[in-house]
Amino acid sequence: MIVQGEEISGSVFLRKRDKSIDIYRGILMVIMALDHTVFYIIGSHPMEYFGDGASGFTFPKYEETYIFLNRILSHIVAPGFFFLLGISVVFYKERHNQTESKGLLTAKDTKHFLLRGLIMIILQLTLINFAWMLGTLNSNIIASSIPSGEGGTILISMDVIASLAVCMVLAYFLSGLKSYWIMGLSLVLILVNQIFFPNQYMLNNAYHPLIRWFYIPGQSGAFLSHYPILHWLPLTGFGLVFGRLYTKSKDGAMKVAGITGAGLILAFCLTRFLYIFDQHPQNTGIKGFFSLTKYPPSLSYFLFTMGVGLVMLYFVNKLSGRFLKLNWLRILGENSMAFYIVHLYVYGLIGLVAKRVHGQVCFYLLWIFGLVISYFISKAISIRKKKVNV
Repeated sequence: MIVQGEEISGSVFLRKRDKSIDIYRGILMVIMALDHTVFYIIGSHPMEYFGDGASGFTFPKYEETYIFLNRILSHIVAPGFFFLLGISVVFYKERHNQTESKGLLTAKDTKHFLLRGLIMIILQLTLINFAWMLGTLNSNIIASSIPSGEGGTILISMDVIASLAVCMVLAYFLSGLKSYWIMGLSLVLILVNQIFFPNQYMLNNAYHPLIRWFYIPGQSGAFLSHYPILHWLPLTGFGLVFGRLYTKSKDGAMKVAGITGAGLILAFCLTRFLYIFDQHPQNTGIKGFFSLTKYPPSLSYFLFTMGVGLVMLYFVNKLSGRFLKLNWLRILGENSMAFYIVHLYVYGLIGLVAKRVHGQVCFYLLWIFGLVISYFISKAISIRKKKVNV
């Protein structure tokens, strides 16, 4: 992305990627790898489903402090991905000279997003799902933590990449609207989801797979989805609005990110103290305060993760070009899909060899080891791809 001083004209053709955005995405990838290390190498993974135990779902207790800290940190990853997705749609339209005032949805671009979304879903159903199967060979995830519907063997998992694919396509069509409409619809959808989501005792009902994918997370027969689209789409909508601010004034958008992020963190603290729109009883102490319902995301989860994420993005922009040379993180951000797929197999294979490693030191060493291997493999894929496209 070409940045001329403080301002970025909406008519400027974006020939280069933006460094701050890529570094931020790279940081999210590193944190994501830490979370997935728990699944593949420790052999367990917290599943923060809506419920209080009496409804049949066991909320994680985080008995190991380092597992708790890893999980709380990793909560910012999925919201960050959906938010960045909206920004990427704006950047794509800017490259094709489709400004907000035009609001154009061309046949060529529609085909591009539909095809890209289809490829992402195919990757989810093939390479990605198979990689997750490697983890199940060494996992100890408590089945009672996931709404199982009518039960059965899971054959189709429409997880985060598939949901990102659908949100990307929907965001493209929403990009034809004015920013205030997108912001309003996103806020209303979050509020509606918080108010009208079914009673926790209904989550185990045998819902149609499309209902699982779009609204109520969990399993129905052979189908599984943890990321219902209607709950995560608002974050992509916010990304659309932020992306438009970013293309007009990068520094202005970053100031908005910092101020908004701080405000969201304050709002999170208020919702926890006042117990507003939360979806499970709070336990006592720090662990109770930061134990957040993710499936589906509670209001406090959104406030905390987006607040921390926006503040992080603000400081990444402030520091990356002045004090920190984080080229390796930028490379990860540029090649996020390749890294995502590669790291699943790397940690999956490490987990099969390590067989439930014990001890924090070994855990973090294996995380770093897998991170380094995944980085160089994904970087090699990127170099090869650029040579082919030349």
